[in-house]
Amino acid sequence: MPTTQFIYDPFDPAVMADPLPFYHVLRDEHPVYYLDKWDTYALSRFDDIWNVLEI
Repeated sequence: MPTTQFIYDPFDPAVMADPLPFYHVLRDEHPVYYLDKWDTYALSRFDDIWNVLEI
């Protein structure tokens, strides 16, 4: 059974139109996601974000 690759770009029109499904996948399956196009990381879990910011 082939699996589909998850691709997330916060500036993609599909993401901007309905971001919640993407956020759910990020949080559940990719809590630290590398955005190759933007050469940066997206963090999707509250505690991880606070830890990185040292709050």
